[in-house]
Amino acid sequence: MSRIDTFTTIITTLNRKRKVRVYIPTDYNESNKYYDVLYMHDGHNLFNKTSSGFGEIWDAHVALDDFYAKHKTSIILVGIDCDNKHRFDEYSPWKSNNVDQFISYLNLGESGGEGQLYLDWLVNELIVKINMKYRTTKVNYLAGSSMGGFISLYAGYKYPNIFKKIGAISSAIWFEKKALIKHIKDNFNPNVDIYLDVGTKEGINNQYVSDTYLQDTIDIANLLERLGCNNLKLIIVEDAVHSEQAWKKRFPKFVEWLLLK
Repeated sequence: MSRIDTFTTIITTLNRKRKVRVYIPTDYNESNKYYDVLYMHDGHNLFNKTSSGFGEIWDAHVALDDFYAKHKTSIILVGIDCDNKHRFDEYSPWKSNNVDQFISYLNLGESGGEGQLYLDWLVNELIVKINMKYRTTKVNYLAGSSMGGFISLYAGYKYPNIFKKIGAISSAIWFEKKALIKHIKDNFNPNVDIYLDVGTKEGINNQYVSDTYLQDTIDIANLLERLGCNNLKLIIVEDAVHSEQAWKKRFPKFVEWLLLK
């Protein structure tokens, strides 16, 4: 039976406490197998409704249990909770003034700029800790939604030798699109596998937001195709909105892409 381990640690580069949730697969205690590891942002939204920011979750553990039952293939998933106050700061290496244009009620002004510090901790400390604590193959993947997709795309080309595959789901590319495109062009590696998906109604009743999410994702997919990405997947989901419920429906397809060789 699978389980969720939890522990609290310090993001030393930012001096902030953080809860980490680790999905341990069904067959972990039944063998001496070693497992690839998927790291995901916004870990509080993955497994438990009581910790979810909006009351809904991905049910990632259910999807992974179902995948193992069908394919006898499993993985460790490490979910890193976000800091509600600093989420935009931690999930972008660049500062931006674009948030209020898309989410005006937050009234954030300038945000972002701490993403590299967050990733320095993830790569140099958290991955090391997970590799020491669990039986891992040291093959790592990274994924997230919205701003989590944005920072995952950045990380894929910042650390191509660390993260083999990247999942960018409903990515908030608008946060700093020009900087992200330049980063991808300057650091492109064809061997980084990329999964992109987006709904056609990400903005729900805001057509401008919906159109932006859709076109930005298509633009990144076209860029990666032109550059020569060896394994690129783009999925456009009609009428899908920007929510955990929508991502829950798409997560099994992402897992299939990730784990079926």
